[in-house]
Amino acid sequence: MNRVYRKKNYNIYGFEDGYIIHNMDKRFEEGHTHVKNFKTAKFIIDLAIHKSIPHHLNIRILESIYRISDDNEYRNSIKKIIDKEKYKRRR
Repeated sequence: MNRVYRKKNYNIYGFEDGYIIHNMDKRFEEGHTHVKNFKTAKFIIDLAIHKSIPHHLNIRILESIYRISDDNEYRNSIKKIIDKEKYKRRR
C-alpha cells in the first residue's frame, strides 16, 4: 500500500480498486475503512476531524466515519443516526 495523502493522524492509501483511510491513533483492524473515491476519502477525514455529521449522508459513509473516529461522544452520535436509519428501512 502506498500512502497518497495525509492529514493530521489520518492516512489515505491507494489500494487495488479504491482507497483505505486509516486513523494512525487506532490499531489498523479497528481504525480503517475502504472507499472507492479519493475525494470521498478526503471528505470523510474532514468530517472526522471537525466532528461534523451532515444528516444527508448515506449509512455507508456514516459507518466509515464511525470506524475511523476515536472520539466516543462523536461515535455515539453517529451510531444513533445509523441505528435510526436502519430501523426506518426495516419498516
